[in-house]
Amino acid sequence: MNGSSRTTRGLWKDQFAGVIFGCKKTTINECLYKNLFGLPSSHFAYVKKIKPGLPVFLFNYTDRTLLGIFEAVSSGQMNIDPCAWTCEGYKTPFPAQVHHKPLG
Repeated sequence: MNGSSRTTRGLWKDQFAGVIFGCKKTTINECLYKNLFGLPSSHFAYVKKIKPGLPVFLFNYTDRTLLGIFEAVSSGQMNIDPCAWTCEGYKTPFPAQVHHKPLG
């Protein structure tokens, strides 16, 4: 299939239309202020497939709202900010990360 590789979710790379990240009321401000979204390391298998220009969204679990559309401005990586969403320099609980900007 035109040289694409499958992700762990069973999609071909060219079928990867966007990624939804999550937050809570305690993490949303940092996601938006730092232009950084993150997920636990168990999600890195598909976060690493994110390339600049891919649509990304932010789901707020606290008030059940979906924010976006945002655009990835970096590739998905581990530990772009290794202390994000923590206090006092502890390691981030959400190391599978991507930088974003509002689309439009």
